[in-house]
Amino acid sequence: MNECAERVGRSTASTGSPRARARETARRPQRFLSGVGGYRSAFARMGFAAADIDQFSDHLVDELVTWGSTGDIGARVSAHLEAGADQVALTVLSGDGRPGLAHAARLLADALPC
Repeated sequence: MNECAERVGRSTASTGSPRARARETARRPQRFLSGVGGYRSAFARMGFAAADIDQFSDHLVDELVTWGSTGDIGARVSAHLEAGADQVALTVLSGDGRPGLAHAARLLADALPC
């Protein structure tokens, strides 16, 4: 992802999920973004191809969504901060019995660099 996109530093977190589950969990609430003009333009400025945006491709999801263990998520947040982000906002997604917001916040508290 280019520097501009890294500096935005906004990620969506899906904790502890295998790759396919994390991608699908992320796609459900965010798929509409690929059809909204402002988001399409932002994604294009970040360097995503029209096909990535149209399909909300694995590549787009993997760049915009942070998922995995608490350590993986903490490392991704740290990478955003090291790239120059002043702050990183996380939106916790849960589904299929995954932790909800309060539980995920407790899990992530020790892993985040803040």
